[in-house]
Amino acid sequence: MSKPRLPWLIPIGVGVVLIVVVATAAFGGSHLVGAGHKGKSHRFATGITAVEAARAVTGSATSNLSISGSIAATSELSITAATSARLSTVYVTPSEQVVKGQTIATLYNPTAASQLAQAQAALATAEAKLQAAEAGPTPQEIALDQANVEKAQAALNGAQQAYQSEVDLYDQGKATEQELTQAYNSLTEAKAALAAAQAQAALDSSPPPSTSLTVLKDGVIEASAALASLKATLAEDTITAPFSGTITSVPATPGEMVSPGTTIATIQSDQLVMEGPLSEQDLALVNIGDSATVTIPVSNDPLVGRVTSVAPSGNPSSLTFTVTISLQDQPSWVKSGESALASIVTKRFSPAVLVPASAIVNINGHPQVFVITNPATSDTNIANTKSGRVTTSKKSGTLPKHKKGHGEHKHSKKRSSGAQTSTKSSTIKLVNVTPSLSNGSITMVTGITGGTEVVAVGQTYLAPGDKVRVTGMISVPSSLVGTAVGGALTAPVAAASTGTPLPSTTLKGAKGAK
Repeated sequence: MSKPRLPWLIPIGVGVVLIVVVATAAFGGSHLVGAGHKGKSHRFATGITAVEAARAVTGSATSNLSISGSIAATSELSITAATSARLSTVYVTPSEQVVKGQTIATLYNPTAASQLAQAQAALATAEAKLQAAEAGPTPQEIALDQANVEKAQAALNGAQQAYQSEVDLYDQGKATEQELTQAYNSLTEAKAALAAAQAQAALDSSPPPSTSLTVLKDGVIEASAALASLKATLAEDTITAPFSGTITSVPATPGEMVSPGTTIATIQSDQLVMEGPLSEQDLALVNIGDSATVTIPVSNDPLVGRVTSVAPSGNPSSLTFTVTISLQDQPSWVKSGESALASIVTKRFSPAVLVPASAIVNINGHPQVFVITNPATSDTNIANTKSGRVTTSKKSGTLPKHKKGHGEHKHSKKRSSGAQTSTKSSTIKLVNVTPSLSNGSITMVTGITGGTEVVAVGQTYLAPGDKVRVTGMISVPSSLVGTAVGGALTAPVAAASTGTPLPSTTLKGAKGAK
């Protein structure tokens, strides 16, 4: 029985309702899980959604902090005169490379040579006396002392005989009193000479007293100090480079009088560093010893560096703290004053679970992933990798065909080369994850384990419990260099190894199955 025709507005409305119903039926009652998902979902007539998946990879990750700054020399110094004198010679010119200790200039000192010779001679004499006292007499000196004693003894014996003869003669009245007195004085002198010879022999044959050695040692010390003082004074007449670097200016002229503090030349250290501002928020993330990569805009070659210092006080106007990064290599093309960018490794994670960033969906503010509970894919049926994508090895180049007229339709458009399909279906569920690091393409998460299969493309209309067919696999690199998600690292991931991180890998965007 035919239905009564309604006004023209009614059929239009019914038509709209029917279109919506048909469209909903064609997509199998899909559910919208959130905005912002890339890729399109495709519904087979059986209610199975075509998706692309990825296996979570257990690898390593590093959190990097980027700052901008400039290249600077570690130090620049004015080389000055230490004494008042006439500048004799200047040996360097601006832009000249010098090494530490190299002579820069000399001052004129005409008496330096004679003063140095006198001081050296005085020290040599004092040292010789001390050495002789400590060594004791030589055999020749001992023999000479013994000969002197014997000679003095013989002289005493003769004096005694002469005196006795004079006494006898005096008693006989044959000698005068004056002659007797003279003989007595000769005897006394002979006794004294023998005593002196014996004392000298005893002194030479025994160790010197400690007081004598102390006096001699003090003499050596005084002579050595006098020579050192003279050398220090003379050294001031020779002006040398305090460190290796580049001479930036030479304001002094040979022949002019200089005084202490007069600048002879200025030198800049060849050791270059990068300096940049660090915000208050990032201050706690950076530590002395952190590795860094420094890039200068004029060159794409990265320079390896390490954080050597962070200013203890900040700039009151900018509220930043200066961080200094030493450069391991010093290429000749790197110049002080050039702008530079640094990427500081603030934290390392290993193991780290990595997934494509596209796999993460936000539902009611909670990051989640669709996990394939019974994966239909396996390592044995994954064949080709193309444009960063691993695909199934099933050779059906087209999606399944269905007869028309039963709410089904025919798919005749073939997928691109390498993007082959799986004939099996899988079930999905939602799992909460916590993302902590990302480079925009790859994200480190907790909440799932490595090897877990997740939906990476095509989850726009999915809901937990839906059936999916994996039409391609997206490869995930084993390392990530990224920045903190939400400005903080909160994921409870174990501390990482100290290996050098690999460059971040850009995941090529994958289109949903059509």
